[in-house]
This record gives sequence, structure tokens and C-alpha cells, in this order.
Amino acid sequence: MAQSEQFKNILALGEKLVEELELDKSCDTLGRWMAHHIAELVERLKTCPVEEQDASASQCRSAILDLWKHL
Repeated sequence: MAQSEQFKNILALGEKLVEELELDKSCDTLGRWMAHHIAELVERLKTCPVEEQDASASQCRSAILDLWKHL
């Protein structure tokens, strides 16, 4: 996948998360950043080698739980 396409996917998922969590209606910059960080982790999980999938999935879960705690 081209790097620019990967960036577009990350940005689109991050924006979707921000919208669904209604962070676009708040001043919660950290929450918006965390949503985009999760989008990046999800995209990385989709493209990482099999031997890295467990660690990558663990990072995703941890980031999601951190965002929920933050909200």
C-alpha cells in the first residue's frame, strides 16, 4: 500500500472515531489525538507481519482502554 493511501486511511478512521465519540464538539485535544493514535495503531495492525500481530493487537487494546478511561 502506498504511504499516502495509508495516511488517508489513518486520517479517515481517526476522523470517524472523533465524530462517533463526539470529540469534534469538544475542546478535548488529547482525546482527539488519542483517537487518531488508535487509528494509526489499527492501520499498523492490518499491515504488520504475522509474528508482530499479537504485540500490535495488544497496543491497540491498551490505547482503546486508555481512551475510554480518558473519556
